[in-house]
Amino acid sequence: MIVKKDNPCCEKSIRDLKPQLEEVLILAIYRRAGRKTQFIGAPNGDVILKVNDELICYAKEDAISKIFSHKAL
Repeated sequence: MIVKKDNPCCEKSIRDLKPQLEEVLILAIYRRAGRKTQFIGAPNGDVILKVNDELICYAKEDAISKIFSHKAL
């Protein structure tokens, strides 16, 4: 799952999204900055989701679709 610029999850902390992420576990984040990629394993609630973050999640497919659609938040 890639966080897009116009996604309501963008620039919000995982903690702030907790009610919406109830059925989703974010296992890791790959964050690209130029040519470098940062791996954030088991991100805590203080991590802010940024544009183009690649989220590795565990959840039912419908939960992910619902949460990360533009209608969800």
